[in-house]
Amino acid sequence: MALKAEFRFVTKYFDKSQKKKDENAKDDKKKDNKNQASATLVGSIYDELSKPIVGATVTIMGLGKNQPKTQTDKDGKYKIADIPPGTGHIVASHPGFVAMMRPHFPFYSSKVAFADLTLPIGSKINGTVLDEERKPLKNVEIQARHIAEAITASGGDSIVYADIAKQETSKDNGTFLIKGMPLGSMEITAKKTGYAKLVQKHVVTKDNATSSVELILKRSGILDGQIKDAETGAGIPDAKITLESFKPFGEKVMKLEGTSYTMQSLKPEGKFRFEHLFDEGFYDIKVEHPDYAPSTQKLIPCGTEKMTINMVRGSGISGKVTLIDRVGDTGVAVSINIESVIKGTTLTLHTVSTETGDFKFDKLPYGSYKIWVNSKQYSCLDYPPINCEAGKPPIDNVVLEAYQICSISGRVISAENGMPIPEATVTINSIFGKNKQQSKKFMTKTSSMGKFVFEKLPSGQHTATAEAKGFVQTNFGTSAETFYLLPGESKNDLTLQLYKGGTVDGRVLDANGSAVKDADVQLYVASTNKRNLDTSKLVAKSNENGWYTITGIDVGDHLQLYASARAEERHAKGVSNIIDLTAAVPSATADIIMPNGGTVQGRVTDMNGIPIAEAQVSWHSGNFPGDPSPSGGKVSTESNGTYRITHLPPGRISLNVSRSGYVGQGRGVNVKDNQVLAGIDFKLKTGKTITGVVMTAEGNPIPNANVRTSGISGAQGGDSANTDKDGKFTLGNLGEGSFKLNATFSINTQEGNQNYNFFVTPIKAGSEGVLIECDVDNSASTIVDAAGSGRKIQNFFFRFASLPNIKGLDFSVTVQRSVANTNGLLKISNIPRGVYKLTVTADGYEKWEDESVYIGPNRRTSMPKVHLEASGGIMGKVVSNKTGRPVNGVRVSAFEQTSIEQTGKGNKGYTHVATVNTDYAGEFLLSGLSPATHRVILEHSNYSKETIEDIPVTRRKIYDMGTIILEAGGTVLGTIRDETGAPCAGFTVAINDTQEKKKTTTDRGGNYLMQGVEEGTHIISVQGTVRSYRPTYTFASTIIIAGESTTKNFTIGLTANMVGQLFSATPLTGASGTVSLYPFDENNKVVDWIRYDATIQGMTFSLNQIPPGQYFMWAGGNATAGPFRLWQFKQLTQGDNTVALELPPSSIKGRAIGSAGQGLQGTSVQLRPLFDGSFLSQTIYNKLIVNKTTNATGAFSIPYIQQGTYQIIYQPPGGRQIVQQPMSIGYGQTISGITLPAQ
Repeated sequence: MALKAEFRFVTKYFDKSQKKKDENAKDDKKKDNKNQASATLVGSIYDELSKPIVGATVTIMGLGKNQPKTQTDKDGKYKIADIPPGTGHIVASHPGFVAMMRPHFPFYSSKVAFADLTLPIGSKINGTVLDEERKPLKNVEIQARHIAEAITASGGDSIVYADIAKQETSKDNGTFLIKGMPLGSMEITAKKTGYAKLVQKHVVTKDNATSSVELILKRSGILDGQIKDAETGAGIPDAKITLESFKPFGEKVMKLEGTSYTMQSLKPEGKFRFEHLFDEGFYDIKVEHPDYAPSTQKLIPCGTEKMTINMVRGSGISGKVTLIDRVGDTGVAVSINIESVIKGTTLTLHTVSTETGDFKFDKLPYGSYKIWVNSKQYSCLDYPPINCEAGKPPIDNVVLEAYQICSISGRVISAENGMPIPEATVTINSIFGKNKQQSKKFMTKTSSMGKFVFEKLPSGQHTATAEAKGFVQTNFGTSAETFYLLPGESKNDLTLQLYKGGTVDGRVLDANGSAVKDADVQLYVASTNKRNLDTSKLVAKSNENGWYTITGIDVGDHLQLYASARAEERHAKGVSNIIDLTAAVPSATADIIMPNGGTVQGRVTDMNGIPIAEAQVSWHSGNFPGDPSPSGGKVSTESNGTYRITHLPPGRISLNVSRSGYVGQGRGVNVKDNQVLAGIDFKLKTGKTITGVVMTAEGNPIPNANVRTSGISGAQGGDSANTDKDGKFTLGNLGEGSFKLNATFSINTQEGNQNYNFFVTPIKAGSEGVLIECDVDNSASTIVDAAGSGRKIQNFFFRFASLPNIKGLDFSVTVQRSVANTNGLLKISNIPRGVYKLTVTADGYEKWEDESVYIGPNRRTSMPKVHLEASGGIMGKVVSNKTGRPVNGVRVSAFEQTSIEQTGKGNKGYTHVATVNTDYAGEFLLSGLSPATHRVILEHSNYSKETIEDIPVTRRKIYDMGTIILEAGGTVLGTIRDETGAPCAGFTVAINDTQEKKKTTTDRGGNYLMQGVEEGTHIISVQGTVRSYRPTYTFASTIIIAGESTTKNFTIGLTANMVGQLFSATPLTGASGTVSLYPFDENNKVVDWIRYDATIQGMTFSLNQIPPGQYFMWAGGNATAGPFRLWQFKQLTQGDNTVALELPPSSIKGRAIGSAGQGLQGTSVQLRPLFDGSFLSQTIYNKLIVNKTTNATGAFSIPYIQQGTYQIIYQPPGGRQIVQQPMSIGYGQTISGITLPAQ
């Protein structure tokens, strides 16, 4: 063990003036001899018998910071060179000897000095440190300090340090050894935390140079106080008080044992006092009494006096442990623990149940207790916290549902390469217990080698599933497994596989092409897809090079996505081009360009132009439909009412301004990149208020209810507020008009949390004291059992929803909850009176529904019992005929066949009963089906629809349809743009010449995708409005190949212009009317819902920016001789097109007469052209017909008739229509004398 020596000069040999003189001389000498050679010291070290001392340390002190030193050799000799000239002190020391010093020894330049020293043999002190019980104490700090005068060693003039001290620490057995102390008197000091410091005199002489010493350390700490009854305040004698542990400052806790740490409280006051305690630290005190619950006081400082420890009579917990994996009511003897945190102290107690499972805990401190079975062989279901409260009887009905422990272990690997997947989440959904009425979920993570272990599972049916970041999870197949375990059984060979899924990576760049670091990247499904995909985990952050990578994408057969990126306060939000992933190519690279964005700025004032400070200006971009990441933000106005929003994404931006006390206002603006839109100002009107209160029907206030407004008939403004403790609310920021008030709140009922929505309407702005009465003090209950057997269903799910659109209903409530272990009891508390729809489902049973469940008029309603019928199911696997791969995302629907009597239509019908989607392994399970014949329909956007008839379903069985092969179709995708390259969003793209028609809409980038198209040549039609003002229709043919993708892009250019002139062979003084162009569709039929109109003015007309193509042109109006109707086919090409329309010189004239030959005024006359008009719709054909009415003499005249065949249909006043024979009219021909007789 190391010995420490402390050397101090004996000041009695040097007065201060001499010391100062020496120091000055030394400094002067250093300056003078700075460049002089060093000195050397040689000599020998002997003991008092003149024997050389080997290994003695010789040190020269007093020559500055550097202290030359060396050790003696085997002959006791030493040599120290390179000593700076000056005066120093030679010190010699060795363990076992007394250290000696020769002070003020001169060292001269280039001289060798000689100094021999003799060291007296030091004393040895063997000691032991004990406590008051004479137990050895370890780690006690021991110091021996010599207190005698200076000693002159024999044979020399060296002087020993007069105040020498050495330190040591006691060993585990309490012993210590100190060597090398001078003979004479000394003080031995012993110190240890918790004990009083001990100083003991000790004398060493030549006769007892080796001596022994015993040190006894005493504890001086105290603790005293009184034990009292917490309820009466009376003292409690005969309480057992135990000091359980002691924690010294900065050290570990010491467990205390022995009678000195235990005592009984005294009669009659219950006082106690501990003495001779550790005096620096804290004690944990436990108090016990047969009539009281034990009490524990933690970390009581030593020295605490007159403390009061209150005890309570306590409560008790008793019950039974029953095995749920055995038949009958079987108990078991197991160890049971209870635990509670009482005043910051964790109290843990245990007991052992009897063979019949009975157990009991007595005298428990009041508090909330957790209870569980603590056994290597058994475990139990979680039991809710048990509250032991003062003034209430002990808890005596606890039933712990125990089971013999099963275990499962296995691994999760990649389906592609078999490599282990670390950090995968493995979930076990267990169904167990008597009659399989219990369920529980267990979860864990895999190790670095992909391994997982579940050690405390019940016996029963288990379904294991796995999921991991970057991988795709399935509910069936290789990513999941269902199996059964017997009590105590282990399964150690479970292997779950996950699919890698798709990957998208790329770079995030700014407008200059530089990398953008720490941008938030989000993948989201393009609107071209009809996929519901959870994109919450498809996120990443770009690195310092702008790179991002997102894995684990559930691609299916085909998936189109966008990637957006946000880097707030640096760039505008950006988006990639469309990302196309397929099962064959599930990876893609997509860069995201983040524009600088635009800026909008303006000012917010009131109607008088006074600026409004701290108004909130919020914005939202509509350029990212379907993107779950934020696409908006907000700023506040300055004190002068101004605001400025930067880095806005180019495109349409919605702005909304709000400020407390004002009616909010909104508007839209179009923002361009790098553009500053200034002067976007808002003027806000002062708002009105509505005040009121939300209360129960019994008049109790409902605090913290959220009340919000919605305008009626265009009333502007809105607000929401929470009610105060009295149920009161104030709504502001309201414009003129009436509003609907909605009060939403939640109540934590006995069964769980429930949400409510009550409303009143109409409420006029400015109203005060509006009452929203909420009828929530009612309850309803029923029993859910198995039809036939009457066995109570332990685990089920129910949905209880108020029915909408019922007159007088002023609330909306939906309660849905999973119920477990209630012995079939379905109970709903705090439910408004009204009409509800109740739906109950349970594993292995058919769905039960009743749409006319009445709650009321009494406060408590007993609903009719719910009898669940056992169900069956249908399962299968779907694969592609093209690739043989599983097809996920197939919509599988089951339709139950109904009888003729049920349909009432004389034939069988079908009722839809269930729908699921296939998973990544192509598998599906339709459960909860009634025993009947079913039709199954499989639909997928990439495949032809498949209908399978006559699937038999029986109770308690799953019908396996095996492998179902779907006929793959092809995929066509593309982009639609105008002639400037701008995308055409919202265009309808359709294929109508297939058995299963296809239709979709282009997304914001003009992209479209149609899957599952029949193989062959098909026409794709495109319809939409270009640049928000010109409707268009176009089409093109393309070849579709099953299982492959075809790209078909469209460019819709408004590049044709038309200029026209009216002329006639007969004199014209003017004409007016309209010229209309109608495009043709893919079936060579005129599209009558799209037309381009030009107005005839001064015999001319013009039409600009229309698509080139074939048109049906119609012109109608009035000229000098009367009305005209003209039509022709017209091909317009890109650029300017000239059109000349002639008003033909042909005409007809005639007279309508009565039976006596008199003219018939008011006869309706129609001139209809006759030709193959199958390409025309009736609407357009009707525009070719000329309508006239005879004058007072019965005459009529129709000019400007195109050459062709016509038919006259006329109708005399009050008569029926009469059809004339067809007639031909040539160019320039005038037919007169046509007689139209009345019949």
